[in-house]
Amino acid sequence: MNLEESISEYQPGGYHPVHLNDIYTSNLTAYKIIQKLGWGHFATVWLAKNLKTNQFVAIKIVKSSHNYFEAAEDEIKILSILNHDSNDDHHINDSIYNLGKNGVMKLLDHFIISGSNGNHIAIVFEILGENILSVIYKYKKEKLNQLSFSTNSIISNPSLIPINIIKDITKQILLSINYMHHRGIIHTDLKPENILIQYKGLINNKSSFKSTNFLLPLIPLNSKLDDSTTIKIADLGNATYSNLHFTNQIQTRQYRSPEILLKYKSWGASTDLWSIGCLLFELITGDYLFDPHDGINFDKDEDHLAQIIELLGEFPSINYLKDCKLSSKYFNINSKKNEISLKNIKTLKFWKLYDVFIDKYKFDPNDINIKLITDLILKCLRFNLDERYDCKSLLAHPWFDTNPTYNEDILKHLPNIHDDIPGYTSTWDMDD
Repeated sequence: MNLEESISEYQPGGYHPVHLNDIYTSNLTAYKIIQKLGWGHFATVWLAKNLKTNQFVAIKIVKSSHNYFEAAEDEIKILSILNHDSNDDHHINDSIYNLGKNGVMKLLDHFIISGSNGNHIAIVFEILGENILSVIYKYKKEKLNQLSFSTNSIISNPSLIPINIIKDITKQILLSINYMHHRGIIHTDLKPENILIQYKGLINNKSSFKSTNFLLPLIPLNSKLDDSTTIKIADLGNATYSNLHFTNQIQTRQYRSPEILLKYKSWGASTDLWSIGCLLFELITGDYLFDPHDGINFDKDEDHLAQIIELLGEFPSINYLKDCKLSSKYFNINSKKNEISLKNIKTLKFWKLYDVFIDKYKFDPNDINIKLITDLILKCLRFNLDERYDCKSLLAHPWFDTNPTYNEDILKHLPNIHDDIPGYTSTWDMDD
């Protein structure tokens, strides 16, 4: 992994050269560059001080090429929608909707920098803490240290992060994404790296910051999560509108839904729910739910599909596959006999999610939490987009109760109502 961006990318169409103590001016204020926070493929990120308020901010300075410039403009438009109330907001009295409003990273300002390599959009964000991925790494390291001293401590508490904290983080994610979906925005790249911890208190000392190669800033890494931890959804550079999809090439591999893998006839906001299911498993175990690889006779996508089928214990239906452009590439389908098999992977090892938790991660089979979590994740991992639960429906799941109980009948009949979400299963026609 490269620790710094390539110098060769500092050219017309590429990065803007930034120096410490540089001052950039917007229509609102001026910003003084304090230190570098990180970089990504299409931007560098800097710690800066608002010279009017003396508060620290993060400034993302995007490459100047036309494609990146346009993408940054789209990100600003999407963030502006999410950061401001709509005049025709018919969800204004919905308490669950309102609880998610503050769960999306705040856009503070934006302006254009004209430099030697062209015109660059600069986007100013609130400062937040480390991302959930770094938290997972921290807890994994702690678990390994525990393992070296006592195996029993691991078995008695197999969850990577304490369950009560995972529950609270999951609830906040669902609230935030529910808000986004009802505003007609799909994230399309939900993963631990894009969920940040909100820093508590005013930051007024640059030594609080630690440089990182992540796109967004990290701040004090010595704190642990607790019941008061607040998260925010970040990195909306790949987000799209429910009524206008910028691209069908979405989602990071491990969190990618089958409708994207198979090029199903449509996709919508429900694709974020698949990613949430994968993410929840990762919070609990520290491992990817699906981590496909190329084989001698099969590619990564077919392995991905095989892993999904093995976990769910079933193939997608023939009717579903008929509406997928790539079904014939990966499946043998015999409609008359109602038989389906993968083209190149002949042997499948079915291992259902609950059994994975029990057999691989050594959870107690009688653990109510793990039974409920299994059900919640599986409600995210439905092939049929209409059957995939939305965020608001999942927030009514018994796992979020103060004293949760497991009742199969209640779980089976848990309402799944997403008719009020624009484009939940497909591109939404604004005229509908």
